Amino acid sequence: LVLAAWFLATLAAAPFAARVGEVLTAEPTPPADGVARRVAELLGDEFAQPQGDVLVAVALPSGAAEGAGGQEAFSAAASRAAAAVAALPGVAFVQDQGDASGLGISSSDGRELFVVGLEPQPQDEARATVAAVREALASEPAAGFELAGGVATLMEVEEVSQRDARRAELYGLPLSLAILLVAFGAVVAAGLPLLSAVTTVVVSSALLYALGQAMEFAVFTRTVVTMLGLATGIDYALLMVTRFREELSAGLGAREAAERTTREAGRAVAFSGLTVVVALLSLLVPPVGFIRSIGVATTVVLVVAVLVAVTAVPATLALLGTNVNRLRLTRREPGTRSRRFWRRQAERILRRPGFWALFGTGVLVALALPALRLQVGEPGARGMSPETESRRVMEALDDEGLAGLLAPFDVVVDLGDAGFFSPASVRAVSLLDRELAALPGVRAVVSPFALRSVPRLFLYQFYASAETARGSEVAPLVEATVSASGRYALLRVLPDASLTPASGEALLASVGAALEASGLSGAVGGRYVEHLESAKA
Repeated sequence: LVLAAWFLATLAAAPFAARVGEVLTAEPTPPADGVARRVAELLGDEFAQPQGDVLVAVALPSGAAEGAGGQEAFSAAASRAAAAVAALPGVAFVQDQGDASGLGISSSDGRELFVVGLEPQPQDEARATVAAVREALASEPAAGFELAGGVATLMEVEEVSQRDARRAELYGLPLSLAILLVAFGAVVAAGLPLLSAVTTVVVSSALLYALGQAMEFAVFTRTVVTMLGLATGIDYALLMVTRFREELSAGLGAREAAERTTREAGRAVAFSGLTVVVALLSLLVPPVGFIRSIGVATTVVLVVAVLVAVTAVPATLALLGTNVNRLRLTRREPGTRSRRFWRRQAERILRRPGFWALFGTGVLVALALPALRLQVGEPGARGMSPETESRRVMEALDDEGLAGLLAPFDVVVDLGDAGFFSPASVRAVSLLDRELAALPGVRAVVSPFALRSVPRLFLYQFYASAETARGSEVAPLVEATVSASGRYALLRVLPDASLTPASGEALLASVGAALEASGLSGAVGGRYVEHLESAKA
């Protein structure tokens, strides 16, 4: 009856386990009370030009361009692609080297670069917009485009993560079987832990799919479930099968041996699983959905692994009896030498338990000491394989000193009732813009003063009133950097290189110090700050 129940449960779970990827996401959720969340909401609510994800497209001439017009044909194709992208629904703006905002995103090696800003939109719509952007870029065969940043990178992370999980299952099972064959020396005994692991992974994945209808799970959850399911499924069943074979060797019958195995080894398995579950429940403490989802997933897979080990495995062993040793690969019982070795080690340790306890604790403390200086951060495209599109785009941006386009710091200044268009506010924001641009590690600052083609003194005249500014040539820049009410101003700080945990925190501290020294009220947000707050929550 027990085996029939598990068989039916696994059979029913298989179709849903195959769909677990539908409820996984690579988008971390920043803390609800975090500064980054408040800044993002302010940008979405107050500014005329929507502030959504930012993508970067990088293009090199393709064979079609080299054979028909060369660089001119390539540049024309890139311009047509940029225009097609700008016309798509869900796209807020497209900026290239000719844009008036002064981003300085021209390339020195024949590449064409442009920034695509998406409107604020739900994840599903953003993914559809990215797909439409890719389609528009592919419509120009003379330019070979690659796209990264924001949702585009998240989509690739999800794809790579799911592909790696499938690869782990493909290679992990045969390798595990080979190790189990060496350990047990019999095909039937070796196959049982593997069957336990597969059951654990399938049922756990199906449960995650069901829970995913009410909550989102991190994309790494599937890898964790596969890894932990195989490890605990095999480990717990290995302990049960080993104890059962020992009881059979002691002369007990199949049912009695299975009962004693469940009573003794099963209790150890249950206690071990409970201990791990209690430790993993700590992942539910941080107020970050991304981390909590991993805590829920690991708890589910541990509970399923224990249940399989203390119910399905003993029931199978009771039915198999001595057949558990069928299809032997060796005449001699495997593990004889290793058991003698470990018995000698255990006897030696028990002769001086105090010394070995202190020695083991010292080794563990020494291994844990580097964690005191651990720097946490979001690797993004830097943590991906060089073969991925996101990594190639990041390296191209690094070559041009433009990696900060994908991880800017958003400095939002609250100018109160006076608003931006008062002389005192214009001067204060201008001074802050200069201070931020002069910071080490800053490539550029996109602010109301980022228009390089117009001298700053002339900009002061445009900003004499809201009507003058919004009716002049600086209107697009005003829409992007001054709120509709005029109360808030945005200064987007672009780092000059990819941010590591150390350099990112140092630059964030410098930006915050510059804002504080300016005497203006404001906050610093952006994608990097979101990931930092998530990591520290």
